[in-house]
Amino acid sequence: MRVEGLTSMRSMQLNSSVGRLSTSLLFAFGLLFIGAAVHDEQLEVFGSPPYPLYLFRQVFYESVAHPFYLFVAVTPIAAAAWLQVGWIRLVAGGLPLLSTVLPYGAFEYYRLSNGELVGYHASLHQLASPQHEMGALLPGLLLITAGGIVSLAWRAGPGAFLSATGLVITFVGWSITERAGSFVIDDRALMSFPTSPLLFGYYIAWVGAITGLGASAWVSRKRRDQSS
Repeated sequence: MRVEGLTSMRSMQLNSSVGRLSTSLLFAFGLLFIGAAVHDEQLEVFGSPPYPLYLFRQVFYESVAHPFYLFVAVTPIAAAAWLQVGWIRLVAGGLPLLSTVLPYGAFEYYRLSNGELVGYHASLHQLASPQHEMGALLPGLLLITAGGIVSLAWRAGPGAFLSATGLVITFVGWSITERAGSFVIDDRALMSFPTSPLLFGYYIAWVGAITGLGASAWVSRKRRDQSS
């Protein structure tokens, strides 16, 4: 009885607003630090600081705009967790949103004046920003973000469908951009692509989208079985 009582208490704590918020944020920032560790090419770009400092900079301040991108991605997840949205919706909406600030694509970005390397891998937000002139990635970013918010605020199925559509469009946009080989931006910087595959963040987003689509299909099937 005592073990059952402890298990029930822990379950209640985990499913409380504080429990869901803490778990979601720990998981989210855990993934962000894992992404920074797996793709650590930016270490050279940042001037090879001590590794812990590199990790914190990569997660919180990859660029001047990155704190805003991080706020856009993490705030809806935190709000949904606090409002006790179901775990399936948190996964289906949270992972696509979080993916937009994880490493998405690798590129080399050199200053033409002195040949200095100033960029290597970036999140989808960074890649789709005006600075990098990859406009083909913007529709995918908008759909993935919209899909994540729809999953968190309403239902996992429609949100996951939007996210999956955005991921397909992102793949097409990345392929178009990457096949350009290299190009000069405003006569100031040379961009090239040393590796063509999309990175960590892209596949994390698919985990969320597939979870939402699978859960929606299972619920629909269960309802059909009950009505027959």
